[in-house]
Amino acid sequence: MVILVVDDDKFIRRIIEAMIREVNPYCTIIHADSADRAFEVLRQTTIHLMILDLNMPRVHGVAVLQVLRQSKALANLPIVVISSETDAGIIATVLKLGVADYIMKPMDTKETPKRLSTIMSNAAQQANLLHTPDNIEHVLLVGRDREFRQVFQEYLMGNFTITAVESEYQARKKFIETKPDAVFFLTHDTDRNAEYDWQNVLQQFCETVHVW
Repeated sequence: MVILVVDDDKFIRRIIEAMIREVNPYCTIIHADSADRAFEVLRQTTIHLMILDLNMPRVHGVAVLQVLRQSKALANLPIVVISSETDAGIIATVLKLGVADYIMKPMDTKETPKRLSTIMSNAAQQANLLHTPDNIEHVLLVGRDREFRQVFQEYLMGNFTITAVESEYQARKKFIETKPDAVFFLTHDTDRNAEYDWQNVLQQFCETVHVW
C-alpha cells in the first residue's frame, strides 16, 4: 500500500507516519509539504490512500479536494482529512466532497490508529490489495522466542512456505527480499506454555489474515 501524507508541518507528518506504521509497518509512505508537491506525486505515483491537511500555504486543502474529485483518475481516491479546522461550513464542504474520515488535531494517539486501520483496510480492498487464503503461499513468521517460533513454523509449513525471523529489522529486510503474501507476528504476550489447538490456530490465521 502506498500512502501520501500531505501537511506543511514536518513534525505532524512524522506523527501521522508513526501512527500509520502502528497499523502497517511495511506500507510505503510519501511525504508532501504542499499541495503543489502532492499533485506532483499524484501525477507520478499510484497512491492508494491520501492523508490531507486543510490549512496549508498557497493552496487550501479544500481546493485540493475539489480538484481531485473532478479528476476522472482520482475521483474515488480514499482521502482522510486531519486538520485543526473547526469552521462548520468548511467541515461541511469537506464532507460533501467525500472523505473517508475527518480527524481533528490534536490527534488522539490511541483512537487515531484505530480509525486509520479501518480506513487503510477499506482502501486496500478498494485497490484489490488484499490477499485471501487461496493465494497465500509464502508467509513471513516473526517472533523473538526461537523455540516457540519453530513450533508455529512446523504447524504452518505443511500449508505454506515459511520464512522465519526474530526481529522487526530482519522482518523488514526479508519482506523486501522475499515479498511474502502474508506476515504472521508472534507478539511478546503470546503464551508459549498454553495448550494450543493448532488446527484452530491455522484456521483462524487463514480466515483473518490480510496484507496491504
